[in-house]
Amino acid sequence: MTSKEHKEYIAALKQYSAELLKSENDSKRFLVDAGIHTPTGRLTRVYSSSESIGYKKDSSNIQKDKKD
Repeated sequence: MTSKEHKEYIAALKQYSAELLKSENDSKRFLVDAGIHTPTGRLTRVYSSSESIGYKKDSSNIQKDKKD
């Protein structure tokens, strides 16, 4: 992608974002169409998780270290 193409892409993206953010309904419709939210406004299964967010140690590495 050339510099000119990149600048055109950024300008188009900014224009699209401005249109999308004009109304709450347009924003919600985008999120539903993208598969991020359900029509009721909840996150879809792909984007929701029952696991806690944060650093997790790999238990398999801990067990390997104990064996050595």
